[in-house]
Amino acid sequence: MSAKLCPGDNGGITLSPGFCATVFADHIGHARQLVVAPNGVVYVNTWSGVYYNNDTPPAGGFLVALQDTNGDGRADVIKRFGDGVPQGSAGGTGIRLYHGALYAEQNDRIIRYTLLPKDAVPQGTPDTILAGMPTTLDHPMHPFIIDEQGNLFVSMGSMTNTCELKNRMPHSPGHQPCTELETRAGIWRYDANRTGQRFSPAERYATGIRNGEGMSFDAAGRLYVTQHGRDQLYESWPDLYRPEQGRELPAEEIVQLESGADYGWPYCYFDGFQHKLVLAPEYGGDGGKTVGLCAQKRAPVAFFPAHWAPNALLIYTGTHFPQPYRGGAFVAFHGSWNRAPGPQGGYNIVYQPMSDGKPSGDYVVFADGFAAAEKAPGRAAHRPSGLAMGPDGALYISEDVNGRIWRVTYNGGAVTQITSAPSPKAAVTATDTHRALPTPPGSAAKQVALGGRIFHGEVAGGNCFGCHGSDGQGSSVGADLTRGQWLWSDGSLKAIKATIENGVPVPKKSLGVMPPKGGAHLTESELDAVAAYVWAIGHEGSSSTTQIVIPGEKIYPESLTSLPDGTILIGSIGARTIYRVKPGAAVAEPWIGPEVVGTQGIFGVLADPKSGTLWACASTLPGKNGLSPQSGVLQAFDLKTGTRKARYVLPTRGSFCNDIAVAPDGTAYISDTTNMEILRLRPDASALEVWAGDGAFGPTGGILDGISVVGARVLVNTLQTGKLFSVPIRPDGKAGKVTEIKLDRPIDRPDGMRAFGRRSVLLVESGSVGRLSRIIVDGNRGRVTPLKEGYPDGPVSVTVVGTNAYVLEGQLAILFGTRPPDNPPRPFKATAVPVGRP
Repeated sequence: MSAKLCPGDNGGITLSPGFCATVFADHIGHARQLVVAPNGVVYVNTWSGVYYNNDTPPAGGFLVALQDTNGDGRADVIKRFGDGVPQGSAGGTGIRLYHGALYAEQNDRIIRYTLLPKDAVPQGTPDTILAGMPTTLDHPMHPFIIDEQGNLFVSMGSMTNTCELKNRMPHSPGHQPCTELETRAGIWRYDANRTGQRFSPAERYATGIRNGEGMSFDAAGRLYVTQHGRDQLYESWPDLYRPEQGRELPAEEIVQLESGADYGWPYCYFDGFQHKLVLAPEYGGDGGKTVGLCAQKRAPVAFFPAHWAPNALLIYTGTHFPQPYRGGAFVAFHGSWNRAPGPQGGYNIVYQPMSDGKPSGDYVVFADGFAAAEKAPGRAAHRPSGLAMGPDGALYISEDVNGRIWRVTYNGGAVTQITSAPSPKAAVTATDTHRALPTPPGSAAKQVALGGRIFHGEVAGGNCFGCHGSDGQGSSVGADLTRGQWLWSDGSLKAIKATIENGVPVPKKSLGVMPPKGGAHLTESELDAVAAYVWAIGHEGSSSTTQIVIPGEKIYPESLTSLPDGTILIGSIGARTIYRVKPGAAVAEPWIGPEVVGTQGIFGVLADPKSGTLWACASTLPGKNGLSPQSGVLQAFDLKTGTRKARYVLPTRGSFCNDIAVAPDGTAYISDTTNMEILRLRPDASALEVWAGDGAFGPTGGILDGISVVGARVLVNTLQTGKLFSVPIRPDGKAGKVTEIKLDRPIDRPDGMRAFGRRSVLLVESGSVGRLSRIIVDGNRGRVTPLKEGYPDGPVSVTVVGTNAYVLEGQLAILFGTRPPDNPPRPFKATAVPVGRP
């Protein structure tokens, strides 16, 4: 139903039937929690720091005001305010409205701005309501809420996992008593009307809440708080728990907050299978059998799967949504990192129906698809972090990866029951976790491959990717392992093994403590394998050749592509040859010659290891009438032998086969430069067909050029007019509406382009400067980041090997007669540029 009612794609997420979403704002920073004023202005608090790998936040203040002045469901007014990095602010999480004022968390304080009815952005210096809140170690955020009487309830998250003597270390008992509870792991109460208050243990209102980030009142005034359950039951206590128990325990919770109540942490955890609080192993627990003192602790009113991380809570009190969605709890789950060897969970919004303060039915997943290709911290496209209701009853959702805000409305008819959102369309991650890697001295490729499987949680109970990311590039709880920057050793295989074996009890750059062997119970050979894999991803690209030469004169190379093992293939216009560069080599060798290629020059080339095919565009340069005298041909060669498997003539008169992209399902998309069309060759087809065009990319002469498949759409650029277009791939395979991507800076004569991760491309600009750029595409907007300038011989193509991009210079200006030949001729070459991983 919702697919027919909703324009667009709901901002990339799926919703319960009848609901629609627009992207209200995007790229506003690491958006945490948010509120909506009576006049419709949305206020968002954004954060920075180690949780986000200490990246650079947007310029200006960390608070953001968003306003939709034309009623299209998108903010056209976006203003930052408050302190920024120059003033010493790191932003924050909590934000609320109370009696005409805006309250926000900033560092260790809660501050207050007076709002004026006609101004979206408050003026003047804020008052400090509360200062001195603890900000160290595991949970330094401070969400809060204010009731009608001005009681300010503030969460102080725990500084440890379970108050152990050694945080997150195996078999470490808990402090007895847990003195951490004096200042952490609870809710504190202050007066929202008083300035100058200081944090102290005396104002503690309730205790035993490890990390209470979501808070909401229901219509009767009851206050509910979410609780992030503890981690690492199996990793720390393997003699008491099985791996699947560590994955599925304990449950995430919603508790009803009451004065003086104790909700159990760290002495107890909630077992969702037994539906009760049980004694934690750090305090004498025996794997879930004994209840002990937990019988006197306060159990939750609702619970959810383990480790999903409930970051926001909203009891829906509006009337815009249909009756079954009123009065219940929307919960934003940030997403798990530690559910291996099973799939990670969360990264969604659930709706829990409630009546008279208690659950009245099972929850449903209300919104899904936020993570896109991969549910993992550091890899997910979006991670839900905030919820708010507008004065019209619309639901606003924030996420803290890229700073997107969705506005959700109901456009359907009457319903009598809640329904789950459709499962998002399966996406294929761009990360190849089993690619060919360098082998450390004394190891073998088979050992590195086993280490990769352990790293990714496929065998031996490994869970390294939970902290370090599936590509090893790190997250807030684990360091980047791919840059060859070793924090604890010299990077030798022996030293890496010792670090893994001993663990990291006090990390230097990330938040996550690493127990010995990463918490997995590895044999000596498995430990050796993981060390070999970590060495390999840390050294990948470090031994790559910095420059590749294609020997000969009048070669005029136009495109290059690469294989997982590092082999590079180069297509040549002038020599009508495809060259091969073996891994680590500095000189290209002829591989497929003119006798196989034919009489036309080779333009775009693309390796498709999945089908074992090298695709190549063969074309003749256009004549004076702008058309090629001989139709372009798409050729398919065997990747192993170089023999030709098939050839497909482009169907339109005067066609020019320029470049190729291949979708995960094996469909090939080809840019026809002269006719400004995209052609398609399905895996089971015997002929090319026109897929998109008909003037949508501009008039003839625009030179349709570089093409890539990114997610569920095709991106293509025009060299002459400097534009980038997006074409959605519909579920039936047909082309959706062609849309020009709005770029934040011009691109100068764009040429070759390759997908780089889930939502970006690397692109060469062949204009006067010669440039390699990365374009991150979100919706119909693109952020262009120049990576390297200064390619005097005209960059024409790019490919990635390991952590390097190779940029090919074709000297095509000489071929086209716009530059005289060099004397002596300069070599044709491709040079490496470090780009890391997407």
